[in-house]
Amino acid sequence: MKRDLLPLLDSMYAYALRMTMNEADAEDIVQDACVRALKYEREDIENFKSWVFRIVHNCFMEYLKQRKKHIYVDDFEAFNLPETQEAMQSPRLEAQLFRNALSEDVEAALKELPVPIREAVVLTDIECLSIRDAASVLEVPEGTIKSRLWRGRKFLFNKLYLYASQKGFVGGANEEL
Repeated sequence: MKRDLLPLLDSMYAYALRMTMNEADAEDIVQDACVRALKYEREDIENFKSWVFRIVHNCFMEYLKQRKKHIYVDDFEAFNLPETQEAMQSPRLEAQLFRNALSEDVEAALKELPVPIREAVVLTDIECLSIRDAASVLEVPEGTIKSRLWRGRKFLFNKLYLYASQKGFVGGANEEL
């Protein structure tokens, strides 16, 4: 099991860091998750990466409870997003943005997302889990993941359109959305 866990440490830490936004807390969460995973001695885990991220998610939720932080925004309408043109429907922008190293602009935009939306975006678009696996990790229906992804991607698109046009991912920076 330790052999399977080692290649995931960087991804586990990146996920925890994006959720906590604090290096020391992210390290603590990953350490706790590793201890929990190593206590489990079964080898018949169907999707190991998804299972490990579920443990990291549980550790993150405990971290929030210990600090009495309220994260879930019930009213996603407060997270109001303007409509965009057909470019919003293209997966090209999202894929290219997340395949490259995340810039400070992208990281800052991610931090603005409500935690439930950020979790869905990070797990699927950055950590490359399937929608089904992300739903399993977060213990929500797949439709909820899809909805959160749509909202998160739309917000990131609107927030990062200028950045994307400067990097050549989309047309000119002066196009109106």
